[in-house]
Amino acid sequence: NTNNIQWKRISAEGAAIVVSILLAFSIEAWWDDYQDWGEEQGILLGLKSEFEQNLGLIEIELSYRDAVVDSILRIFDASVARTSLESDVFDELLGDLTWWQNIAYSRGAIDGLLQSGGLSLIENEDLRRVLASMPSRYDSTTRSELNDKDTTRNVVIPFLNSHSSLSQIANTMAKGRPGTGRAPTPPIYPIAEQQDHTALLRDPEFLGILIQEHWDHLEAITAYKSLKAALENSIRLIDLELKN
Repeated sequence: NTNNIQWKRISAEGAAIVVSILLAFSIEAWWDDYQDWGEEQGILLGLKSEFEQNLGLIEIELSYRDAVVDSILRIFDASVARTSLESDVFDELLGDLTWWQNIAYSRGAIDGLLQSGGLSLIENEDLRRVLASMPSRYDSTTRSELNDKDTTRNVVIPFLNSHSSLSQIANTMAKGRPGTGRAPTPPIYPIAEQQDHTALLRDPEFLGILIQEHWDHLEAITAYKSLKAALENSIRLIDLELKN
């Protein structure tokens, strides 16, 4: 007998069941979103710390590169000047040409993010784009460093070894790495007789090598500044995301 069926109670119970199911789905979706948000926050904090560390390394490297470029330009100026450089000053400038260094970046956070596919957790589209480009920017600086290393090891030093007293020039490196003063103090080599190297200022081959060295350092500076701008932009975008 349908008159005995309590439709209102059944409808209320059915509605309660539907609401409870929808609520469960809503809570689960909220929890998933909350976990994704928490994971994103952790990723962003790790990236920011890593990027700030690398910015410090780049600043040191730029100081070094700028100092070597300044030494190169001083040699070029002296090559066309009527009065020559003092011999000991010129040796120091030559010593600046013999340094080489690369940056050992911290890349664990960015490489781990991209390799794991976690980039999709980053909500900001601009930030995702700049993060995706970061490995190529790191690699660009590495390539410029290798070009400079090749020129220094295979062109500059062999030339100085055959056209000057390399020991005398190496002794000027005790003052430390150009622009930074950083580096273990190299040994002081015995010199039988001091040589005057300023004749190299009129040597076309030496000046050609100097141009090549200048180009290498300018290329490295350009790559570092591009990476620096990307890191600073990433940190700015990360800070915006962390505030949301």
